[in-house]
Amino acid sequence: MSALRGHHEGTIFYSKTEGRWVAAISLPNGRRRRRMATSPALARQALAELQREHLAGVDAGRLTTGAYLRSWLRDAPPRGPRTRAKRESIVRVHLAPALGAIALRRLTPADVQRCLNGIGLAPVTVGHIRSVLRSALSDAVRQGLLERNVASLATPPPASRKDRRWLSAAECRRLLDATSTDRLHALYVVAATTGLRQGELLALGWDDVDLDVGTIRVNATLARLDGQWIRLQPKTDHSRRTVVLTREAVNALTEHRRRMAEERTPSWAYHGLVFVTPKGNPIHGPNLLKPLRAYLAALGLPPITWHDLRHSAASVMLTAGVPLRVIADILGHSTIRITADLYAHVGPELQREAAEKMEKALR
Repeated sequence: MSALRGHHEGTIFYSKTEGRWVAAISLPNGRRRRRMATSPALARQALAELQREHLAGVDAGRLTTGAYLRSWLRDAPPRGPRTRAKRESIVRVHLAPALGAIALRRLTPADVQRCLNGIGLAPVTVGHIRSVLRSALSDAVRQGLLERNVASLATPPPASRKDRRWLSAAECRRLLDATSTDRLHALYVVAATTGLRQGELLALGWDDVDLDVGTIRVNATLARLDGQWIRLQPKTDHSRRTVVLTREAVNALTEHRRRMAEERTPSWAYHGLVFVTPKGNPIHGPNLLKPLRAYLAALGLPPITWHDLRHSAASVMLTAGVPLRVIADILGHSTIRITADLYAHVGPELQREAAEKMEKALR
């Protein structure tokens, strides 16, 4: 008994010799690939799998994890250049050396677990590495190369719980006062009052700023790739937004624009950006950390990172009573849950305020 497919589509038949169903497909080189199954339904699945593998141009039985990851990087849907470069680095430095020689079909959760446990980096970094592998193997499952995503079954090393130290409203005020004579004072003010990401701040152009209305449009992020400066589109639609400025931010940007006009020389390499180096070039984000830390040390404040200014701004807004939905829109979060999870530390303080208000109301 047999059931034939169309020309070059493959064949399903029952083999009396084997006592099983067989799915077979002809290859361009004249060879045939076969796969055994115990039922017609499983044989049809096997045939579909063989066809997908043929179209993908790989022999899944011999395909190593390293070869698959390389093909995945090459054929994956387009991503931003920074994301692509980060994925390539993770595959080259971490995944390929640990898992590359293992046949893709033989990759197990234990293999992935050993890889993650042996990386020896910060938990958040290990989480990123697992995320890249999980994304790659998810595509392999969709292509029929795997039956399950073993990266989803492995867990990264547990994150060590550390108390995050962000600036309070009073501490933010001290920092802004201390930077009042800094040529980038406006950058500190906008960062601390809007919570924009560093890349969004450094990508701001004067065309994005409306000082009369008091708003800025966030529609790009600045990145440096292969020695070149590029303005990238935001990752999500929620990241593309208009943010209303405080009066202090408007005044600081007005003074900043006046100062830039005085600084500019004919040799200035101007890119139309709001925040630039004294020579008019884009600012490399890591270079901002040293002066920030110097100000914080002089003020006796905790050594937070530049990104923590974003968290500080959100915390101040929450404790000031700004609705969570509004804060999510200002920060460019895709969902309000992201905002709620990130700033759960503010909850106890808000609860104390609620208790005090309740007591006052009952009096």
